[in-house]
Amino acid sequence: MKRYFHAQLIYFLFLFCFSFSQNYYSISNINKPITFYPRFNLDGLGTFKLHFLLENSDDDLVLEYRNKGPKNLGYTIGADIIFQKTKWINFGGGFEIQFERQLSDSLGGFGFNSFYGIIQINSSSGLIYFARYGDTNFHGDSDFKSDGFFYLAGSAYASVGILTRFSDNIFVEISRSYMQGDINYYGGNDLMWCEYETYNIGVGYYFE
Repeated sequence: MKRYFHAQLIYFLFLFCFSFSQNYYSISNINKPITFYPRFNLDGLGTFKLHFLLENSDDDLVLEYRNKGPKNLGYTIGADIIFQKTKWINFGGGFEIQFERQLSDSLGGFGFNSFYGIIQINSSSGLIYFARYGDTNFHGDSDFKSDGFFYLAGSAYASVGILTRFSDNIFVEISRSYMQGDINYYGGNDLMWCEYETYNIGVGYYFE
């Protein structure tokens, strides 16, 4: 149900932004080439919060973990496609794939693969501010899922940041990302879900 709601919300926001941009800006401002932004991100300072809602309790029990140390840094590859452009605001979509990373006190690895809509705001200084929102696929290795005892399901993805372009089509971006996923297990009615936040720095190449 949550996945269906997020898909509907993304679709509604895209239609609203597309209609707004075509009515607010002249056609001459938006007939520009599509831009493709592949990138590689390094994820650090991540916080993983595990929530429990027990069947016989209304209280939310929260355990917090952090992924610390060089070996526990995360790596992400992704790409944005900007296909609707105006003078100040651009719209598009994209995806990213996280390589599985470990928590400071966990043997198992996990990650989120996400697809999203994106809005970019062009500033007079040349910096580009962006926001991404979409759905995600929550995945983990056999240790993280306790050899299949846990079933993982993605819920939501959001990210905000800033990017700047350099010569030869190189760009650098800094962002903060938020992901949420459900952790279901067989034979129980207790609810468990997680929130994962991370700070990211990425480098990429843009094609127009």
